[in-house]
Amino acid sequence: MNRLYTWNFLLAFLAQTAFTITNSLLAHYGRWVEFLGGNELDVGNVSSVSAFVGLVFRPLLAPWIDRLGPRFCWVVASIIVVAGSLANILLTDLGIWLYIIRSMMAVGIAIVFASGLTYIAHVTPVDRRAEAIGVLGAGGFVGLLIGPALGDFFLHRAQRTEHDFQLFFLTAALGVGFSVVLVLFGKPAPMHHEPARGWHPIDFLRTAVKYWPGWIMFSTFAFGVCMTVPFVFLSIFVDQETQSRVGPFFVVYATVGLALRLGLRSWPDQFGAKRILMVGMAMFAAGMWLFLLATREQPYWLMVAGAVCGAAHGLTFHSMVTLVLEPFPPEHRGSGSTLALMGIDSGTFFGAQVLRFVIYKGGYPALFHAVAGCCVVAVIVLWWRKPTPTPTLADKSSAAA
Repeated sequence: MNRLYTWNFLLAFLAQTAFTITNSLLAHYGRWVEFLGGNELDVGNVSSVSAFVGLVFRPLLAPWIDRLGPRFCWVVASIIVVAGSLANILLTDLGIWLYIIRSMMAVGIAIVFASGLTYIAHVTPVDRRAEAIGVLGAGGFVGLLIGPALGDFFLHRAQRTEHDFQLFFLTAALGVGFSVVLVLFGKPAPMHHEPARGWHPIDFLRTAVKYWPGWIMFSTFAFGVCMTVPFVFLSIFVDQETQSRVGPFFVVYATVGLALRLGLRSWPDQFGAKRILMVGMAMFAAGMWLFLLATREQPYWLMVAGAVCGAAHGLTFHSMVTLVLEPFPPEHRGSGSTLALMGIDSGTFFGAQVLRFVIYKGGYPALFHAVAGCCVVAVIVLWWRKPTPTPTLADKSSAAA
């Protein structure tokens, strides 16, 4: 019987944790845009442009994960993120370089997460893949406990200085650098197959069409829309509407998400990933509506919304990615991981681009209603479409007997 929890898996988990500290620090990036002279529209613009660039570059780079190996691509992409973090320190205004640097970081982050998912898909048993992806993602929740709180530590003052942001971006670079060291200590993913021959984007397109996972891709889109709330607009919402801190929200979000991810890590394999995904998307909708209750007089509703959204995240991501990867054979898992993350990127791009106007016209209540509505549609689509159910562990045991 193949072991799931090996030394390589531990290194990947720790590297994921260290990297996510930097990624979650970027929840404060809107404050950097404001410091440079921007507003909510500029925050949405920067986020949507970087998400679009990441979306465009994924199919260009996905085949190389299969050709060069996920560990190698993980390291190279991490170095790109380090360079982008340090380059922010040189910025002085909202010019084109802000968009270039943020987009460069988005591309690096996109490759890191795709490489990590591909690595885990290669080194874990098939019947425990959802559990493996879920536990790897738990490292992300640990990072969420640290990253936003660190951001609050550097940026807690109402009048922030350039020095505050220099420390902020230097910390981000150090976190990614540490994750690179951990990845280098791991072993390359075992290759039990010939790597995919194609490298041109058209080869990725052919692969995606051939193994298209179908209805599940709308859920990846809805998940991306959801992520714009905590990682794009939340810091500005907190500054303007509740005048509290961002860090406590993420502490609750990550703690609840981590507890459910680890405590219920085998549920998608046992009860079917689709069922767990439906519950998670419904909880995201509820969490968005709870944001409506957060005010200066009652800021604690942020924590309640964080708990519900964290629980939703804990149930959703690994269930969703498992369903996307299911039809892809081993030699194309890099493309499958990339397709899943492209779906999320498309939701982030759409969310940041459209929701900034929703806020501008209808305020933050309109934002939360719009995102909740997208989640409800995702649940309806999941319920309406009835694909062949994913075999549960019980089904597999019966079949084996």
